[in-house]
Amino acid sequence: MRRRWNGSQLLNSRALWFASGGLLLILTGVLNLLNRAYGAAAPGLRWATIATNAVMTAFAAIAGTVGAASGAQLVVIVGLMAATAFVSWLPSAPSA
Repeated sequence: MRRRWNGSQLLNSRALWFASGGLLLILTGVLNLLNRAYGAAAPGLRWATIATNAVMTAFAAIAGTVGAASGAQLVVIVGLMAATAFVSWLPSAPSA
C-alpha cells in the first residue's frame, strides 16, 4: 500500500522551534555585523545590539539549564554568547 506524504511529517512544532532558533541566531549575527560597520554613526543600533546580546546570553544560560546540558556544554555556549556580548560593548572602528 502506498503512503501519501502530507507534509506534517517534516513540519511539526519541534521542527519549527528549531528553525526559529536558527533564524534568531542568524538575525543576531546580522545585527552584530551592522553594529561593527555602522555602530559609531548609529548609537541606537549599538544599544539595540548590546541589549540583544545580553538577552541571548541569558536565554542560552536558561535554555542550557532547563535542557539539562552538562557543565562543559553550558560553559561553551554561554561563553560564546558572552563573548559576542562583550565584543558588542567595544567601540566600533571609525568610518573613513
